[in-house]
Amino acid sequence: MSTLDLGLAARLIAGIRTETARHTGCHEWDAPGVAAALRATQGSPGSVLAAAALAAEDPSLRTPTEKALLRHWPKNAASEARYTAATPCPDHPEHDLAGCPACRAARQQAVADQVHLAGAELVRQALAEAAAEPTPAQRRAQAQEAS
Repeated sequence: MSTLDLGLAARLIAGIRTETARHTGCHEWDAPGVAAALRATQGSPGSVLAAAALAAEDPSLRTPTEKALLRHWPKNAASEARYTAATPCPDHPEHDLAGCPACRAARQQAVADQVHLAGAELVRQALAEAAAEPTPAQRRAQAQEAS
């Protein structure tokens, strides 16, 4: 966030959170806390600010943190979320987010499940096509009927 006015960005995000708090009753965020989270989060200024704005609208968050911003990283951001070695995994706090073995295993299992489902669908299609074709005995019977 070095290219933006950090104070202005922090006040903007704190204002978004204040508006969210008015509607939902959640905790408000102060500008110094937001500034600390913005400073700790690595990425392009627009991406960090967009993530902070999205996080500010999440009433389940108590405080602005780097972890909260990274979890709200926009899908079409100009830069990817960059996790520092000190960022704990939100689901497995005993591991760093960048190298969490449990999350990596879950992602690998999800890919394996998708490959398995795709393979099973191909097998179903092949069996359906094979069932639609006449068997050799049926072809012989059809040929005898035609003659």
